[in-house]
Amino acid sequence: MYMFNLTDAWILAAIYLAGAKGENAYAQIIENLPVLDRPLPSHAECKNAYDKFLYLGLIVADGDKTSLSLVAENLVKETHDKNATQWICAIEKQLAPYKLKSMCNRFEWQEDQYMRGVELFFAKKGE
Repeated sequence: MYMFNLTDAWILAAIYLAGAKGENAYAQIIENLPVLDRPLPSHAECKNAYDKFLYLGLIVADGDKTSLSLVAENLVKETHDKNATQWICAIEKQLAPYKLKSMCNRFEWQEDQYMRGVELFFAKKGE
């Protein structure tokens, strides 16, 4: 059984933030991760989150472009808080009831895109 966790919620928030700017490539999603006092999610953690989101229909995948479904967008908007940690925790709480018997095994995001996103994240954080 697969369950959602704080990292999944964090990535879902990043998809939302990137999409709000019209950015929906993997590197842009990583760049838009809200700043939390914890290490960035790994590429493997992002892959697992992507597969769970896709299985449940929380994201729409179109090649290398990823956006939130209407249901996921509403969930993320309804929980929005200016405090990033509280916001991510609220998203996690909303995802907690979902327990998945399976998840997709389709992955469009590539590790080189992840590394580019990490570079962009730290460049933005250093501004």
